[in-house]
Amino acid sequence: MSERVLRFGPDERLIGILNQPTEMIVDAPVAVILNAGIVHRVGPFRLHVDLARALAEQGYASLRMDLSGLGDSGVRTVVPEAVDRVSMDVADAMSEMEAFLGA
Repeated sequence: MSERVLRFGPDERLIGILNQPTEMIVDAPVAVILNAGIVHRVGPFRLHVDLARALAEQGYASLRMDLSGLGDSGVRTVVPEAVDRVSMDVADAMSEMEAFLGA
């Protein structure tokens, strides 16, 4: 398994950790794991870290990410509504996984 930091989205303001298995299942989906409230990408009690590593052991890649304005991710100032910012952040994450892994 490997873990690497990814910067993506507008001006590369979004930050995430990509967990990749040593042997990835062909055509497998990639899990995108979002912040839990205001807790950054490790999740409450490091739950998201444990989940991402367990998925990698089973052959699945995952991206644990900080939504804009939380954790290490910069603020997305263009969209005023929180729900719209989250939707755009998730769309950016999925686009990054498609480009990076073909998922």
